[in-house]
Amino acid sequence: YYANTRELGFFLKPRVWRSKSTWMKEGDGKIVISVSDTKDIDKEYPFKGGNVLATNQVIWLLEPLPTVGDISQTSVTVTTRVNLGGHIPKSAMDFIIKKSLLSLSNLRKEFDKTKEIDAHNRLQIIKRVKHIKKMSTKTFSEEFKDTEVMEKA
Repeated sequence: YYANTRELGFFLKPRVWRSKSTWMKEGDGKIVISVSDTKDIDKEYPFKGGNVLATNQVIWLLEPLPTVGDISQTSVTVTTRVNLGGHIPKSAMDFIIKKSLLSLSNLRKEFDKTKEIDAHNRLQIIKRVKHIKKMSTKTFSEEFKDTEVMEKA
């Protein structure tokens, strides 16, 4: 369970969420996480008068991708439906949406392994080039010409 109150700024009343998270792991390694509204904790965590109850439904789908070297990868898909309740001016809503999308972008940056994957792939190329140079009586450029001919065929 998750109880949350957020100040939205723009002289808007604070929004209150009461959410329940459930998850399931499927046989193929996929994980589905669902975050939805609940009234289960309203008595334990009552919200202050003047606050506005907001609602949401969030689905996270995490799918394993092929490992690159020792680096595991995961594809993440997030779908969200949020109702902030009450009237919110367009300028305030534009700001709130940008801030929300920025948090997802920051999360992606935190877990990004692009540099490590690129380094692994470059090392594999270097190993292959060294192997070709050792095993071949042909010159290095002749080896790649043979490869180009095979690709065209």
